[in-house]
Amino acid sequence: MKVLVIGSGPAVEGQVSALAVKALQEHGHEVVLLDPSPVSAASAQRTYLEPLTAAAAQRIIAAETPDALLAGIGRAATELALELLPSLGSVKWLGPAPQLLSKPAATGDTVVEVAGDVALGQIQVKGETWVFPAPLHRPELDEAAVKAVKAAGFTGCARVFFASGQLTGLDPVVGAASAFTSRVLGVSIPRLAVRLALGLNVDERPVRVAAAVRTAVAGVEVMTLSNGQAASAPGKSVVVLEAGLERGIEAEGLVPVVVDANPANLSGKAARYYEPPQLEAVLAICQKEQPKGVIVQLGGRAALELAPKLEANGITVLGTSGADVARALDRAEFARVVKAAGLQQPKHGVAATWEQAEALATDIGYPLLARGAHGLDFVADATVLKGAFKPGMLLEGFISEATQACVELVRDRTGKVVIGGVVENVEPAGVHAADAACTLPPHSLKPEVVEKLKDEATALANALNIVGLLDVQFALQGKAVWVLEANPRAGRTLPFVAKATGVDLPALAVRVMLGRTLEELGLTEDPVVGHCAVREAVFDENVQLGPQMRSTGAVMAVAETLPVAFGKSQLAAGTALPSTGTVFISVPDHDKPGVVDVANRLIALGFSVVSTKGTQAYLQRKGLTAGLVKKVRDGSPHVADAVRAKEISMVVCAVSPEDFDDGQLIRQAARQAAVPNFTTVEAARMAVSALEAMAAVSRNVVPLEAFARR
Repeated sequence: MKVLVIGSGPAVEGQVSALAVKALQEHGHEVVLLDPSPVSAASAQRTYLEPLTAAAAQRIIAAETPDALLAGIGRAATELALELLPSLGSVKWLGPAPQLLSKPAATGDTVVEVAGDVALGQIQVKGETWVFPAPLHRPELDEAAVKAVKAAGFTGCARVFFASGQLTGLDPVVGAASAFTSRVLGVSIPRLAVRLALGLNVDERPVRVAAAVRTAVAGVEVMTLSNGQAASAPGKSVVVLEAGLERGIEAEGLVPVVVDANPANLSGKAARYYEPPQLEAVLAICQKEQPKGVIVQLGGRAALELAPKLEANGITVLGTSGADVARALDRAEFARVVKAAGLQQPKHGVAATWEQAEALATDIGYPLLARGAHGLDFVADATVLKGAFKPGMLLEGFISEATQACVELVRDRTGKVVIGGVVENVEPAGVHAADAACTLPPHSLKPEVVEKLKDEATALANALNIVGLLDVQFALQGKAVWVLEANPRAGRTLPFVAKATGVDLPALAVRVMLGRTLEELGLTEDPVVGHCAVREAVFDENVQLGPQMRSTGAVMAVAETLPVAFGKSQLAAGTALPSTGTVFISVPDHDKPGVVDVANRLIALGFSVVSTKGTQAYLQRKGLTAGLVKKVRDGSPHVADAVRAKEISMVVCAVSPEDFDDGQLIRQAARQAAVPNFTTVEAARMAVSALEAMAAVSRNVVPLEAFARR
């Protein structure tokens, strides 16, 4: 049977859908996956990186003619499945009945997880905190929960809610919440849900009842889980501070011991610890497991910072040594590495006092970036700096009107380097890399510039003696290339690069860290991309593009051409490009020549154009008609008011540093109104090209595997 599975998109349920795909394949079914996520671990026979829309899904159904659609796995996927229901025709519905899935989610103080006619366990719910097992187990609730599922008329998995002992409802959607129960019970609820949807029985029972707590810390969900499993044989395991990378360790005949506090992560069957990447916790785990070593390069900055501390405590850090990691993380030492390699960085320094900060800022020149305990802040002048200053703050020159690019590479112990990809951001330098759209291959960089970035990244990898991964961020201004930072870990674009190229870079990097050479692994040349891939950030309504990360997720799209891929990425991110309406265009003087062609093409497509005073006057001098709208700082009614009122259907707004606050307010209004917003002329050109190619976007669906084979 061929089954269509809808993935998580930018939601946090990727591991759940990945396990559902695996369960279907275990039972001999062919899986077609619709999922624009750049990070999903799902491995189907064919994967479509299309927007999670009914139109895209219907095109895939027409192309693939699946026998069935799996429903009830992931909230966003379930909502799309319900939208598709009237048009499914002969396609079989697998999963809970549609009328159950369309009901609003229930709430309560106790949750009973049920699979078929089996009550798996009880969870206490207090606000954002879940406790398992519930401190007071009530057998009568187990019986009532099973009866409620039977009364609902389906055989499947569900969370049944009670408040003060009274049934309040059930949720038959297997999502991120079910990942928590799966981990503490030692069963795979997504797998059981698939078995039950296929008419099979429950073949797993809880193998342990481990105490666990799931809660939110600073807005991020984390969990702790006591682990009573026996340790692996000494020297036969590897502690890895990130989930989802076990395959590379297992390929070397070793046991992965995963340390990860994310309650939504489900990968891996080995001993697993839900702990934050803190020194005491990791040392205790190492004392118990006696591993071959620890991999820190795939768990973010917090894990990376443990490297020198672990080595100081006698723990082997696999891959790049703790001493070399420390050189990369220390700003002063890294500056010496950059200088010795003949490269350049923006001016920077650390200020212990306000007087030092004032003098340093004067030397660097405004605008600048200020890095403190809570990340980076944009500093336009001395007044802003004084309000943001904290002792020990790092001040760094801001490269205005620059393009940002990233190089993801792998280097082995012999010094061989393979460049996984050179990615160019659509938004200008200064926007957090996670919040910027990006393209592979680069959309505007000349071949000689791309080669220069590869050379400089390779020089840094050699100078830092990297073994494993290196993510290098560059700013390009004219012919000048500036090194912003080099992180000896997996960058945010690495999963995107891996999926776009079809090369499993994370798994290969893990094997390199374990001692393999790139030649032994068969990776001797840089991957060549013959198609176009776009990664786009996803935001909530409080978007503010800047140096601090604001995005809540990401999506990606691939196509033969950049315009088609870009158009699909916008739709996948929830901001469909308009076919008619009014476009707001406002750019600084140096960008005005570039928007003439953009405005011309928009008008030819039937759009009207409005601009602020300076841009309007320039366009009119070029013979184009543009209406007038006020800047935000000039008072209401201004452009942000017009965007919120949906009088504007698309925004092209590149701002100079003095208009930075105006730009933030316009972007926020655009997100709230679901209006596409582009902050560079290059992005606007891509959007217009996508509009011109809209017919192709609506017709064409090609699986990722078709590109990967080229």
